[in-house]
Amino acid sequence: MSRGGTAKPNPENYRFDLKDALRAVVGLRASVPEDAHSASRLGTERAGNGCVISPEGLVVTVGYLVTEAEQVWLVTGDGRVS
Repeated sequence: MSRGGTAKPNPENYRFDLKDALRAVVGLRASVPEDAHSASRLGTERAGNGCVISPEGLVVTVGYLVTEAEQVWLVTGDGRVS
């Protein structure tokens, strides 16, 4: 612990690549049918973000964005849509 009683990490001891972190963030859009159970509460067009967590492209996001979705679009930081 450093003087003064506060612990402060040394940035040189950690690897962090901001460009990699930002590339992992994707925009997400989902379309849900009007007769879906959640449509009246959450809407039929939903938008939010996700984060790519594997080399294979697995994306984690909050569940309500994709619950009962018929279509999901992912948009990368460079504008690619999948």
